[in-house]
Amino acid sequence: MKLMIINGSVREGRRADTVQAWVVGVLNQDTELMLDVVDLKELDLPFFNEALNPSDANGQFKNPKGTAWAARVAAADAFLFITPEYNHGPSAVLKNAIDWVYDGWLNKPIGFVSYGGVAGGTRAVQQLLQNVLHVKMFPISANVAIPNISTAFDEHVKPNFPSLDDNLHKSVADIKQLHYRLRA
Repeated sequence: MKLMIINGSVREGRRADTVQAWVVGVLNQDTELMLDVVDLKELDLPFFNEALNPSDANGQFKNPKGTAWAARVAAADAFLFITPEYNHGPSAVLKNAIDWVYDGWLNKPIGFVSYGGVAGGTRAVQQLLQNVLHVKMFPISANVAIPNISTAFDEHVKPNFPSLDDNLHKSVADIKQLHYRLRA
């Protein structure tokens, strides 16, 4: 299964790099997965400004970055979004990455690894659920929330909360199970 992991933060000094390194380190051990790791900071996708709605564009946009992004999303079987929480919501760049695509998201499973303060990014996930449901994705219920991100990992990118590894494995198992059921 091709799992696209999307790093939804572009801030300088972002904690998302640590979270991404942990997620990729854990999931690289799963031989059923082919990972496509997308860093929105490197992708540098412009804000959506096309005349056609993505649902009408068939993945073809005037901006070649939008067309390439839509094709990359379409090639994935499932998704795992790494999202910070900013002002009780997700980053604008992550929402923008969703907005560029329609067909590529359809009928595919998605999970979230969120992080932040005491709420662990859960309010960002609540907002993102509205967005991904609109593009007809299938969110799992067992997501990973990392509270108190500033103390959540040691210097070797190992979680200070042992349950995080288990939570990530459970989330990905649910994504895989849903993927196989949707394809049956």
